[in-house]
Amino acid sequence: MRVLCTILCALLICSLAAAIFNSLQGNSHGSASYCKRPEEPFTPQVLCPRETMFFYYKCCTPIVGGNVVCCAQVRVWLLIAIVCVTLSCVIGLSYTIFRYCCVCDKEDDIMPTSL
Repeated sequence: MRVLCTILCALLICSLAAAIFNSLQGNSHGSASYCKRPEEPFTPQVLCPRETMFFYYKCCTPIVGGNVVCCAQVRVWLLIAIVCVTLSCVIGLSYTIFRYCCVCDKEDDIMPTSL
């Protein structure tokens, strides 16, 4: 039981840290609205797509000397937070269901119950 609590606490602390890092990353690396060279005219082709929950956009040049385009960047910290919270929920619920469906005959023996 103590090991389970330790694992769940570690997963939730990891998810909290990942959420904080995601927030810091979002504030320091805001999504680009458009990508163009200073000498290029402003046209609809230079506009970047709207950022989503899982992606933000920044300007990059795929080929040296090529056009500046919008490149999608994954919000890795958000995905880590979602995975940690999901794992902690699945582990906690699995343990609870296992303990609910099994009754200890002795202190160390576990026997299934009839529902």
